[in-house]
Amino acid sequence: ITKKENEQKKFESEIKSCNDKIKDVQDKISNLKKTAAEKKSEINKITKEIEEKGEKEQLDMQKKVEQLRVNIETNKARLATCENELVKIDSRKDQLQKDLTEIHEKIDSLISEKSKLEKIKKGKNDNILKLEESIRNFKKKHKVDNLDDIEKEIGEVEKQEEEGQREIQILREKQQELLREKDRVEYQIQNIEAAMQKVLDVEKENREDMENLNEKKNDFKKKTLELNKLLNEDSSLAAQLAKSKDNLLSAKGELEKLKVKNIGITEKASANIAVKSILEQKNKINGIYGTVAGLGHVSAKYSLALEVAAGSRIQSIIVEDDKVAETCIKYLKNNSLGVANFLPLNKIKGATPDNDVKKVLSSNGVHNLAIELVSFDSKFKKAFSYVFGKTIVVDNINVARRVGIGSYRMVTLEGDLIETSGSMQGGYRKKSRVSFQQEDFTKDLQECEKKVNELQEVFDILHRRRSEVEENIIKLRNEKSSLEGEIIKLEKSLHLETGDTEASGKQKNNLKENLKEIDKQIAGTEKHIEENNKKLASIKTKKQELRIKISGLRNPTLLAELNTFEDKKQEIKNEILEIDSKVSSINMQINDILKRDEENIGKILKEQEKEKKDFSAELGQIKERIKKQKEELVKKEEIQKEFRTKFKELFRKRDNINSEILKSENEIMNKEDQNRGTETSMNNLSMKNVEVKAELAGLKKEFEQYEDVELLEEKSEESLKREINRFEALIGEFGAVNMRALEVYDNIEKEYKKLLEKKEVLASEKKDVIAMIDEVENKKKELFMVTFNAINENFKNIFSKLTSKGAASIVLENEKEPFEGGLRIKVKITGKKFMDIHSLSGGEKSLTALAFIFSIQDYKPALFYVLDEVDAALDKHNSEKLAKLIMKYSENAQYVVISHNDSIITVADTLYGVSMGANGVSNVISLKI
Repeated sequence: ITKKENEQKKFESEIKSCNDKIKDVQDKISNLKKTAAEKKSEINKITKEIEEKGEKEQLDMQKKVEQLRVNIETNKARLATCENELVKIDSRKDQLQKDLTEIHEKIDSLISEKSKLEKIKKGKNDNILKLEESIRNFKKKHKVDNLDDIEKEIGEVEKQEEEGQREIQILREKQQELLREKDRVEYQIQNIEAAMQKVLDVEKENREDMENLNEKKNDFKKKTLELNKLLNEDSSLAAQLAKSKDNLLSAKGELEKLKVKNIGITEKASANIAVKSILEQKNKINGIYGTVAGLGHVSAKYSLALEVAAGSRIQSIIVEDDKVAETCIKYLKNNSLGVANFLPLNKIKGATPDNDVKKVLSSNGVHNLAIELVSFDSKFKKAFSYVFGKTIVVDNINVARRVGIGSYRMVTLEGDLIETSGSMQGGYRKKSRVSFQQEDFTKDLQECEKKVNELQEVFDILHRRRSEVEENIIKLRNEKSSLEGEIIKLEKSLHLETGDTEASGKQKNNLKENLKEIDKQIAGTEKHIEENNKKLASIKTKKQELRIKISGLRNPTLLAELNTFEDKKQEIKNEILEIDSKVSSINMQINDILKRDEENIGKILKEQEKEKKDFSAELGQIKERIKKQKEELVKKEEIQKEFRTKFKELFRKRDNINSEILKSENEIMNKEDQNRGTETSMNNLSMKNVEVKAELAGLKKEFEQYEDVELLEEKSEESLKREINRFEALIGEFGAVNMRALEVYDNIEKEYKKLLEKKEVLASEKKDVIAMIDEVENKKKELFMVTFNAINENFKNIFSKLTSKGAASIVLENEKEPFEGGLRIKVKITGKKFMDIHSLSGGEKSLTALAFIFSIQDYKPALFYVLDEVDAALDKHNSEKLAKLIMKYSENAQYVVISHNDSIITVADTLYGVSMGANGVSNVISLKI
């Protein structure tokens, strides 16, 4: 404990020293930044002085020169990066080449060993042939050739024996592999059980600490899940905020355009100086409402007709009463601002339409009374009635003549006016500077304002939510870090390794299931070995019976000598079986391990070669770019020299200050690097300090159990348990306190608070759901367009490969709203005209369909494909193209192709021929090419 305390003091002293260093360097950095800021301010003053004394074009030249220098340095930095990347690629390539060489050496070594074994096998086979020749000669010499039938049967039995032994050998190899796997799994289970038992033992001894540790671990998991969820939400909110901001800015821009247009309309309405002056006094003179044009809203259809019907009265100013009108008139007189017409609401008298007028309104071509086609506040009705009177709006002059010229005051949609006196005014009209506000425009303005408010609200909600999420992320990170430290401390104090007993339990169960499966396989293998041993024993018995049969027919001495030859032959065959087993093992190592590694390294080398080619190309482009920029810089510097001679002293001073700033900034960077290094050291020391603290706490905790412990040695464990039970029974006899009333009150209060919270949550969730719907719609369209563009690009490339001169593409029926329309395939085989898919021949349709299938495979490949007579409509030339394409794609997937076409069949790896037998059963013949 004393040693650990000394270590802790040492670390804390070093941490304090690091803090002091950081603070000292931070102060120096602040001073340097302050000095740099002062010098930049001085440079700005000099630049301003040069700007005032010199020509602006030269200053622009200076900026361009500086920008060129920055660009050159940036390109040089990128050049260095590319060169470093090329060096790294070469280094990695050398390492991979070494690995590849080692693999080749291993393969060569194994092949050499395999060759030696095959030579030995060949020698053994030669020996067998010699023995068989010796046996034949022996039989011929001693006249035992009449036993050929029995010998032939023995030969067949021996073949069966060899096959049985080979099968048993394979099964034993499998059995050994399964036993090794079983040992490995059992060892893992033992380790997990030991770790879990250790946890359980510690848990028994330190129940409270273990409960605390488990609680903290569960809390840590919960915090981690919450943090991941919040990080995902933060990422989503960032995307939504960006989208919402773009929409808001776009809507605000549209609103500004409409407002500017509205201001223009208002200015036109108050073009008269007298009217404009009175409207400017609205805030000073109470009772001024505005002009007739400004207070009325009309549809665009009736705008011209109502403007003509109102005539000069359209600029009349509506006021509250005649007193206000008098005040306004005096103001115009006193300031010599001209004359304006006023409509006091308390005095003005409107016109009331009679029954004759109302009857005319139902005639064809008659729209309505002019006053009925204007929208206005009801309190201004008398003023608008005065302005329009009984004027009727009709389609044209023909309708007016049919209704009766001179009978009524009428105005046409084209702006022709017919008075009750019979006078007619009309012709070509330009749009007047003064007109009513159009309802459509007002509606657009209001809708735009509403949209801006809604978008602003959504943006504010998203911004608030993101701020909350970021605060929660910071909070959760701190809590997670704190919990992690506490968990490490508790585990160290309890002498536990970091782990999760629940996860270990699951792993143990999985391993046990795996062990059961292995046992099952071992049992099955043993059963197969037993069955094969029985078969082999019966074969050997049969062989022995045949030999006994021979023994009964001939001289025992000769047969003994013959059996010696046979035994030697069998011994050599057994040795050949062992050699075959070794060769099989070597083939497995070469094909399944070393060749696979060789293939993987080859792929990596190809990828690196491609990267090297890309970096080399970029390197050439950057060098060319730097060369051009340097040439341009030299030209601009020549132009700049003339300018510099005029203000040489100021430039020299500015260059000196720039050098000092650069020096200060370099020093700041060095200090910051120094600070980062010190901080890294301090963090390492802090981690070590935490470890020491955890170990110290564990030691102290362990020591506490031996300090001041009063052992009740006179009492047995059973008596102590009885006393505990007795005290627990006494506690139970106290009974429950009646707190029902308080519980009811607390429950009702909780329910009330929950309802209030739910109300707020629902309101918030409603807004969140709206935001989420917008997000889903945007993401859905973006994802669809990414997939569509990728497949379309693939489709174009593959179609161009299948057809020498053709071109094709996939087209959306509705580009703005892709989900409201479908897809069309446009194909051009020859000429300039694109055709629909339905206009193509059978072969052309097949090529188009195949190009589409392969474009989808390029985007999202599958493991295997089955193509059933897809080449039926293709000619020989196109079939060959299809065959090449399938060969290329078969490198990454398996293709099963049903075809009668020679061009397809000749490039296949394996052929399967299917025919119908005489008994109605299919025959399958395979051929590996």
